[in-house]
Amino acid sequence: MMGPFTMKVAQKHNSWLLNNAGQKISTNNLPGIIRDVFDLSLTQGNITAGFKETGVWPLDTTVFIDEDFESSAMTDRPTANNNLAV
Repeated sequence: MMGPFTMKVAQKHNSWLLNNAGQKISTNNLPGIIRDVFDLSLTQGNITAGFKETGVWPLDTTVFIDEDFESSAMTDRPTANNNLAV
């Protein structure tokens, strides 16, 4: 999802510089550049591909293996006693 967005921002940036020779892009110019890029790159297909790549949708339980979670073991804490009187 971010790849197409970044590529189109770079293209739009270059186009703006060519059409406004000698000027610098200011924070006032950015919303117009980004607005055009959003419509072109943040499509349903690109968003779906981004979720598919991470294994979120459709669910892919093989994307991560147990070793991917080993670094979080040092922060594991025992479960607190949930026997609260009601």
